[in-house]
Parts: sequence; C-alpha cells; structure tokens
Amino acid sequence: MNQFFVPDSTSKQRCDVSRNNGVADTFSGVDAIRENVGMYRGVVQSVEEFGPDAPQGRRWRVTLRAAPWGGA
Repeated sequence: MNQFFVPDSTSKQRCDVSRNNGVADTFSGVDAIRENVGMYRGVVQSVEEFGPDAPQGRRWRVTLRAAPWGGA
C-alpha cells in the first residue's frame, strides 16, 4: 500500500475513476512520508482532501493498493 499526494484536480479525477471502477492506473505524485516524486501503479483505495488552504501540492492524499506485476 502506498500513500502519496497528487498535484492537481485532473490527477484527483483520475484517482476517483480508479477508485469507483476498481481499475488500476499509473499516477505521478509525492510520497506522503519520504516526500520524493515517484510513479505509482495500482487501484486507488481512498482519496483524502485537505481543502483549498492545504499547502501547494498537498491537497489530495491518495491511498493506493499496489497492482500485481504485469496487470491491472
């Protein structure tokens, strides 16, 4: 399981589609613990919104279930 922040509302919308449809996707984001940029693949489990007053790039935190290698 990974947690990361997505940078914008377009990425957040893609996360909603993944969560609602149970479909794996690949996302770019900032790791919630290590704070490094990375690529993440899997099905979104949840999206937490911290509101418009959150620090830049920290509005939406995504929890992702990792996809198995080679598949969705």
